[in-house]
Amino acid sequence: MVLKIGPDRPVQPEKPGTGQLTGPELWGVIKGLQLAITHNWNYVIMESNSLDAINFIKHGCPALHSCASLVKEIRILSSRIQQVHWNHILRETNSVADILAKKGQSMPLGLHIIEDSIPDIFNALSSDCMGFLRLRETL
Repeated sequence: MVLKIGPDRPVQPEKPGTGQLTGPELWGVIKGLQLAITHNWNYVIMESNSLDAINFIKHGCPALHSCASLVKEIRILSSRIQQVHWNHILRETNSVADILAKKGQSMPLGLHIIEDSIPDIFNALSSDCMGFLRLRETL
């Protein structure tokens, strides 16, 4: 699943603890949980490189925080799934997400479900499963 949220240009990295980009990350989690519920998946592993998002989901966030309603929705949705694991992963170890994000830059805004394999995904998936670190390209 690729969820393209926001501009067609790179955004600045999230500053730890600010939650600047946590909202879009949480919307992606909501869409993923909705998809899991639609397909009756009982066991789901949600991984994110946003430590703020994972911490909000696991431990909650202040009631007046801009993401409070999203976190509440995530908790409601995840209660409808038998088992959900929340994992924080390093951005450098998630090459599959990197490939999908780059592909998403050329797609129109919205939710895109990719059912067929795309080039290079097999090697990236194997690397991710083995926990290999991969250096990313820089501009």
